[in-house]
Amino acid sequence: MPWNEAENRVALEAWKASGGVRTKNRPDGWPTRRSVEWWTPAEAAISAAMNAVEDAGASVYLTKAVTLLGDAREALADHVEGNGG
Repeated sequence: MPWNEAENRVALEAWKASGGVRTKNRPDGWPTRRSVEWWTPAEAAISAAMNAVEDAGASVYLTKAVTLLGDAREALADHVEGNGG
């Protein structure tokens, strides 16, 4: 399904107003966890932390930290989307 900005905005506003579980996909089929505008403040904070770690330089330890933060953001998205228990 092609991108429809108005349809996406309506779906996004409906989810935010409901305070409920986030749908896994936008109306066009793209995953909501891959759309910054659909992120919760916590997902955005993890992403900002990932960027800060990446800006700290390069090492095996920093790469591991970014990977762990990415895993944390995915786990948070699972929770927001109602996956698991």
